[in-house]
Parts: sequence; C-alpha cells; structure tokens
Amino acid sequence: MRGIKLLAVVGLVVTLAGLGMVTANAQQSCDPTGPFRQWILGNLGNANVIVIAIDNSGSILQAGRLPTEKTCAINAVQQLRGKFFAVLSFNSSVTVVQRPTNDTNTLINAINSIQDTSNNTLMDGAIDDACQFTQPVRPNGALLLLTDGIPTAARRPVAPTTAAEQAASNFKANCSTLAVIGVDIKEGSDEDKFLGRIASPGAYGATSSKTGGFAIRSVPTLTEWGLIALAVLLAGSLAFMIRRRLAPRPAGA
Repeated sequence: MRGIKLLAVVGLVVTLAGLGMVTANAQQSCDPTGPFRQWILGNLGNANVIVIAIDNSGSILQAGRLPTEKTCAINAVQQLRGKFFAVLSFNSSVTVVQRPTNDTNTLINAINSIQDTSNNTLMDGAIDDACQFTQPVRPNGALLLLTDGIPTAARRPVAPTTAAEQAASNFKANCSTLAVIGVDIKEGSDEDKFLGRIASPGAYGATSSKTGGFAIRSVPTLTEWGLIALAVLLAGSLAFMIRRRLAPRPAGA
C-alpha cells in the first residue's frame, strides 16, 4: 500500500512539474530562443513570401504597444532570414511600407519607420491587401498580422468584425496562412475569441507589452490533454487514499 501511495505522489509531482514547464515556457518573451521561435517556424517556416501587417491605430498609440509589435516583427524577420517579406501598416487606411524583399536590414528599417496614429483599425483592408503579395505563391505564402484586438472600421458594408472575418476566410481559402499575434489580449476575452477565429488553425499567439511574455493561444495538444487527465486521476487517487487513511475505524478493528 505504501508503495502505491509513493508511486501516486511521485507521478502527480512529475505530471504537475511537466505542466508547469509548459506554462513557464509560454511566459518567455518574443525572444527567438523561446516558444516564439517554434511558433514562427511552425506557421511561417514553409512560406516563401510573408506579409507583416502592423496595427498602428489609436488603441496601439494609447497603450504604447507599437514597440512590442515591432520587436516581434523584427524577430520574425531575423528568424526567417533570407525569405521575402513585405511590410504593411494599417489604421484607418493601409500603407505598403515595404514591397517584398529579402534584405534583412531594409526590412528592419521599414518596420522601425512605422509611426503611431490616432485613427481607426481597418483590419479587413490589411488582410485583403496582403493577398496581392501571397496569392501568386499560394500556398507558399503567409500573413503575420499584429494587432491589439477588434477592428473599428471596414471597407465592406458590414460591421468591422464581420468584415475582418470575411476577409480572413477569403485569405485562408484563396491566399495563404494567416498567423496572428495579439498584444495585451486577455485570455477568454472577446478580443481573444475574435483573433482565434480569424487565424489559421494553431496560428494564434499573444504577447504582452509589459512583461514581454509570449503564449501560443490554441487548444491543448493530445499530449497536453493526456498530462492534464493524468494529473486529475492521480490527484483523485491520492485524495481517496488520504480520506481512507484519516477515516475513523470501527472499535476493535
């Protein structure tokens, strides 16, 4: 019995430690040595032409999020050095900051040249305009969209969120992979759910302008679900054994 208890305790500790490592890794920054590198390589590594679209609308200005967007964009360029990138900025309009080039310094200068504005967020326009660069190489293209949430303007005669979702559906069907990095997005919020909907499967991540943390926002993998289930089962077994141990025994037993 003691051997079984010890095994349960050890198993629980190991499982929780493994889950803790997953959580700790998810809190690392956009540093290319952290989970950001795996996310970038997994979603953009096979693309030959990648469009970086940076939100520089009023909400980005108010919260000081543009430097974080630039850091993640530059790290993506450096991780995929040699690939062709185009750079867009979007607020109430879309600007082609840099047409496709594989010159890293040119791309970094283009990203750093983007300035804050106090305008709305025309997300469907950014997604549509990115398609012109990726469609010719489909499926070997990708869009990396950096934003802080829900759009506030649209080219289409529908609500901005609906317009962005329509643009995203078209992009994923007819252009290429749509990867999204959300800045300061609270998990489970409307913004979080919206960005998860427009991104390609597994291609949504979130970062923080305060801590620099980067987390892959996706449904847990089968391995992670297995670890979670194992932890729950072991915790239940341990609790049952403790209750039995502490339960009063009949007199004379």
